[in-house]
Amino acid sequence: MKKIQLYSIIILITFFSTFTYSQSISVSRIYTFLETQNQKAIVRELVSKGFSFSEKSTDYGMTMKTYIKTGSYGKERLVIGFNDELFLIIYNPTTSFYSTLKEKVLTSDFEYAYKHGDAKFYENGSMRIGINDKIGNVYFYVKLK
Repeated sequence: MKKIQLYSIIILITFFSTFTYSQSISVSRIYTFLETQNQKAIVRELVSKGFSFSEKSTDYGMTMKTYIKTGSYGKERLVIGFNDELFLIIYNPTTSFYSTLKEKVLTSDFEYAYKHGDAKFYENGSMRIGINDKIGNVYFYVKLK
């Protein structure tokens, strides 16, 4: 009997901790998007997770396509951008997940490089990550394939 109660408590804790910091796109999926740079596959996955196309724009010489999802945990925004040199993903997760996302992406192999506006940028040998605490965006830049 006690064993069943213990399992029930573990299941409840797992259930609630999973949804406390809910987001639609995991860090590993973002890294996969950056690796493959397959925009059609990225868009298919975003749509399957409830995102919808919002707008296309050109900023800083990059073509940007914005996708938005509003769920029970808040609003998420993911932007796919590219130019002739770089591939970019900007992810604005739910407010409750932002700090966790920031901690997961800024690993020890990233070094602070510079600040631009409200964003601080960190680099390693293959990627640049921008963190904007004011608006809750995380920017991922890699070389375009």
